[in-house]
Amino acid sequence: MPNHQHYRACLQNMYWQTDFKKLSKPQQQWLSISGSLTAALKQHCKIFTVIPLFEGWITEKHSFYLDELAGYQQYWLREVILAGDNQAWIFARTVIPTNTFQQYRDAFQQLGNQPIGEWLFQQSTIRSELVWGRNEGKFARRSTLTISQYPLQVSELFLEDFWRKA
Repeated sequence: MPNHQHYRACLQNMYWQTDFKKLSKPQQQWLSISGSLTAALKQHCKIFTVIPLFEGWITEKHSFYLDELAGYQQYWLREVILAGDNQAWIFARTVIPTNTFQQYRDAFQQLGNQPIGEWLFQQSTIRSELVWGRNEGKFARRSTLTISQYPLQVSELFLEDFWRKA
């Protein structure tokens, strides 16, 4: 089973950057995708699966790096592994403020083992600045997405098995 506590810590200590030119071409290609990462991942494997790790409420003191979402008292947290051909590729962490969750409660609660990206990119979604980071040899990306003025933050940590396949 993936070590999601380690992945959380890796994201928590990430130094976020905006200059994608510092990355290799494959890293730039994957970390700067402005559309659905899920759709891009599905094109690179035969079997794509989502493995839910955690879904539930957290308080502000248990959240981190929420820059654009700071100030809410509670957040719905969804953590999953996105796997390609039965290999863990991405640890994805979605932080959803209470008002956003309440607006789209049914959609969020029915995701189960479906990727949130498929649902998000069917909405009129606007992505804020996309940033990337590197920590412990792992690369990640993060941005805030807004659906009709309701924000949520998505972070995606690219795991070792992904880069072996990419």
